[in-house]
Amino acid sequence: MSHSNNLQVLVVDDDAGFRDVLCGFLESRNLVVRQASSGMSALDEINHATPDIIFLDVYMPEMNGLQVLRAIREHWPQVKVIVMSGYATEEMAKEAIDLGATDFLNKPIELELLDDLLPIIKSDVSESTIE
Repeated sequence: MSHSNNLQVLVVDDDAGFRDVLCGFLESRNLVVRQASSGMSALDEINHATPDIIFLDVYMPEMNGLQVLRAIREHWPQVKVIVMSGYATEEMAKEAIDLGATDFLNKPIELELLDDLLPIIKSDVSESTIE
């Protein structure tokens, strides 16, 4: 994980258009952003360089986001994971939080909401890197 002011972020979503928009927004907030289009490629990315924060879509082919979240919690428990879905149910959000997600966002994500959320996440990451 990074210890600089520029947090490392991984955006995981099989929708390239959504990924590009979210990555552009996060980069405009001075975050270092990488992306993955599937759960397996996300785990490869995390293994290569562990990010501070992961934005993780639920519905993806091969391996869904909740399966990826389980693997992240098992191997990288310190990473903050924001789970996202355009087809969210209350049960899905509860399961994601129960599995250790930091937060759950409905897609499309309101960027103003993300602007409010980012300082909180950054603060949480800073506290966990000091310990």
